[in-house]
Amino acid sequence: MPQKIEVCACDFHVHLREGQMLKDVAPLFNVCEYITAMTNLPYPVKDRQTRMAYFEEIRRANPCFEAIVAVMLTEDTDPEEINDLHGLGLKVVLKNIPPNVSTNSKFGVRLEEMIAKRYVLLRECELRGIPLSLHAELDFDPLTGKPIPDIKREARAIPYAELLVRIFPNLPIIVEHITTKPMVNFILRAPPNVVGTITAHHPVTGYFEVFDRKGKIIAPEKYCKPVAKSRGDIDAVNHAMISEEEKFFFGSDCAPHLWGNKIKGRPAAGVFCPPAVALPIITGIFDKRGALSRLNSFLSKNGKKFYGLPDLGKSVKLIKERWVVPELYHGIRVFKGGEALEWKIDGFQGLLPG
Repeated sequence: MPQKIEVCACDFHVHLREGQMLKDVAPLFNVCEYITAMTNLPYPVKDRQTRMAYFEEIRRANPCFEAIVAVMLTEDTDPEEINDLHGLGLKVVLKNIPPNVSTNSKFGVRLEEMIAKRYVLLRECELRGIPLSLHAELDFDPLTGKPIPDIKREARAIPYAELLVRIFPNLPIIVEHITTKPMVNFILRAPPNVVGTITAHHPVTGYFEVFDRKGKIIAPEKYCKPVAKSRGDIDAVNHAMISEEEKFFFGSDCAPHLWGNKIKGRPAAGVFCPPAVALPIITGIFDKRGALSRLNSFLSKNGKKFYGLPDLGKSVKLIKERWVVPELYHGIRVFKGGEALEWKIDGFQGLLPG
């Protein structure tokens, strides 16, 4: 069995937050070539001015990665702003999180209303090859108005994703953090411009590790949106991850919250799984299945091909060495904190380079 492997790492779904938390979190991603920074902040990044300001805030945190800064799809996102960014030669991705399905998503557009309300903007993105990054969950049944259980929300969103593909057949679509077998199958049968990202935490977390039989959250550090799923769904996602299919690539959905916000009332949704934890978890999955030769494709090659990004010649070494994940980082509870992992980023002490 290999004891060391060298790969290129990219993370195409990251929440860096802002202010002091961004300063603390951004350096953890310095092992990456590229990241896609999601911008569902309290005041969403939805135009050139706020996008450039946020990009500069990331740069001031002194990261060593190239950042793609998403623009949020809201009911008043201006198509001309998207065209201006595209015209400047900047890599643009349009992000939609339906209202109130996750952190700071109240300004998003509902899945069932997105085509009708934002048709012109989506058509412009299709014409210019600008990807739509989609949080695919349906929280309320449009016919009955009744809430849909968390565990069923991703699968119930598939008809709306299918409609998007029919109306905009050439629109690049990234279905983010996929968690179910039906969504894996949808992406596989969709045209080549439809892809999916996979986190490190969903392939190793089951629903009943997070919730009890009555639906009460018992492990707030593992609570995120979409929620963890069944064993059959987990197996399907793992199979997609290690397959030779180019439609799947890594996006951690690393979402830091102060621990106090994870243990009060209804916990904040989000799992903090930075590269020092995520890369060893993923490497372990590929190792156990004898698929280490395909690890680099999942971690970087497939995503860079989709985004049209050049190789920057940056790599990271992982070694097979047992270590214990720190429980906290600057007041943020770390996924797998206190547990041992079999792989480790070479030269790291805890979550940062030694």
